[in-house]
Amino acid sequence: MNQSSSPPTVKIRADQIKQDDRFNVRFVLLNHDNVDELARAWTAWKRDPKTHSPPPPIKVWHDGMDYIVVDGHHRLAAFKRTFKPSRKGSRCTAEIECEVVTGGLTEALIATVRDNKQKQAGLSKTERTNAAWKLVRLTDLSKNQIATETGVGTTTVARMRKVFLRHTSGELTETPKPTWKLQMEFIQQVDITLEEINAELDGPPTRGTGRVLEGEARSKFIARASSQLRSNLRRECWYDDELLAEVIQATVGENRMHKVMDWLGATDDEQPSALIGDGDEDF
Repeated sequence: MNQSSSPPTVKIRADQIKQDDRFNVRFVLLNHDNVDELARAWTAWKRDPKTHSPPPPIKVWHDGMDYIVVDGHHRLAAFKRTFKPSRKGSRCTAEIECEVVTGGLTEALIATVRDNKQKQAGLSKTERTNAAWKLVRLTDLSKNQIATETGVGTTTVARMRKVFLRHTSGELTETPKPTWKLQMEFIQQVDITLEEINAELDGPPTRGTGRVLEGEARSKFIARASSQLRSNLRRECWYDDELLAEVIQATVGENRMHKVMDWLGATDDEQPSALIGDGDEDF
């Protein structure tokens, strides 16, 4: 154990500690120059522990199954390089001094952000933004808490929360991107698609008197509209075909419903009998 003025530490075998990208707020997990410098410090302490001091303890969190690095990726990599047996394929079973973070995932993620902010290099603006995006996706922290921990403005955090809600609500079925820059590029592509669809709809009619989408714009519109419809339908609709038909008919109107059924090739007996609404609704 360390001195009483320092946080209590325990020794854990290096090969029992894992690394998880959730706790990486840097662009690159390992800077090899930093690893080399730390390895030299470990080596000096290994040779003469009386006149040299080892690097500070790393910080880990136990997720219920494994110990995971919260802060100290470079120190752990340098330690493994220094104390790993020379036999090929062998693992580093030496024990490294660790401070264990208590609490759940939220507390561990906060510890990662705080520790990296306090380092000499600190966190760049982009890295702080990515950290905020990570906290939005992985924790239930409030907008103000995330802004305080990362140094990102509350307006930006609020925008992140709205964007993430589009995923969790089912509007966007894709997995959220790992960085805020990639996420914004993705959202811009989605929203540009909507602008393209609206431009198509505002153009001259191409069939009769209606507006008709063609090609890729048509496919995108169908995919997005069906996704929105599925996300808004009550679960009961998936177990009651008649209820689903009634909901659709109430949405589009009886006349449009008959036209759709004709297009599908259904007979009159197969059309829903229940009528909801005044029958005059149309797109």
